[in-house]
Amino acid sequence: MDKNHNKKLKRRATLFDVAKLSGVSTGTISRILNNHHSVSEESRKKVEEAIKKLNYVPLSAARSLAKGVSNTIMLSIIEENPILPSTWRYELPVVQGIYDYLKKTSYNLQIGISFVEEAQKSKFFENLIKDKYIDGLLILGSWPINYRSLLYLEDRSIPYVLIGCKSTVPTRVEINFDNHGAIVQVIDYLVQLGHTKFALIGGFADQLHMVDRANGFRDALTKRNLRIYENLIKFGDYQIESGYQLMLGLFNEYPKPTAIICGNDFMAAGVIKAIHDKGYKVPEDISVVGFDDNEVAKVISPPLTTIRVPVFEMGSLAVEKLCTMVQSNRKLKEITILPCETIIRSSTGKSKEK
Repeated sequence: MDKNHNKKLKRRATLFDVAKLSGVSTGTISRILNNHHSVSEESRKKVEEAIKKLNYVPLSAARSLAKGVSNTIMLSIIEENPILPSTWRYELPVVQGIYDYLKKTSYNLQIGISFVEEAQKSKFFENLIKDKYIDGLLILGSWPINYRSLLYLEDRSIPYVLIGCKSTVPTRVEINFDNHGAIVQVIDYLVQLGHTKFALIGGFADQLHMVDRANGFRDALTKRNLRIYENLIKFGDYQIESGYQLMLGLFNEYPKPTAIICGNDFMAAGVIKAIHDKGYKVPEDISVVGFDDNEVAKVISPPLTTIRVPVFEMGSLAVEKLCTMVQSNRKLKEITILPCETIIRSSTGKSKEK
């Protein structure tokens, strides 16, 4: 590379200048700037060196910087298994709510997907938004967010909203749903049907949503002066097979529960299959409740009593709050907990307990 090239250049550097200095085609440079992976490491390194020497800023970013805005909102999705978006029964409707709101604005949506372990590092957000031009950040997940990582955003006055996740940063905007209250509500309903022996077959034990649900489960039984059978509280991974295997295990426990609360509708489907395979009936012998109210709830037999989560509304409200902060250049500080709704179908019925 010509070390004096940037000294000769008086005007703002262009894409063609980067191509000339790096010896890489403009098409390849565009792919590198858009984070395409189909580029050799050697070419990427040459382009990055040329960009640094020339202080090159892409034209669209330069225009945005001149105005002090980028018209871009970034959504950071933090997942236990981000490689399988088809399993995101909770996340996808939230994203739809965000997208539908942004369609009415001039903002673009940029999405980044990360593993939970990566997101819990102190420099996560610093690395995530480095070299990106964004007006604000939406953070979607169901795991704790590193305090120091959020301070990076706070220190730079970057507006952000937490969706479904939590942090101890006091000056945050958080949109969540009432996991605890939802479980209390559905147990109250089951108690009215005569149930006293409850089991919980949940998802990841350390996930924020599941922690709140497990606490709600225990609190609801305590409030009703009902016994909590710790041996009837099991955790899995939100998959159908997990629900199936955990339910088979419950048949070896005492007492046999008459009502089972599940971590989501998929686990409930597995639980119902295990009950049927053992020769029992739902809800005549055992009542089953899911969580989420996704498409599975309506098609399994019997149709599933479940808890409907306002996921679409969470996404829409979160991006509305973020846009308000961006446009007013004013920081908000509020936590919004949206209520859930118990959807009663045919998988729950009166207890046969005497």
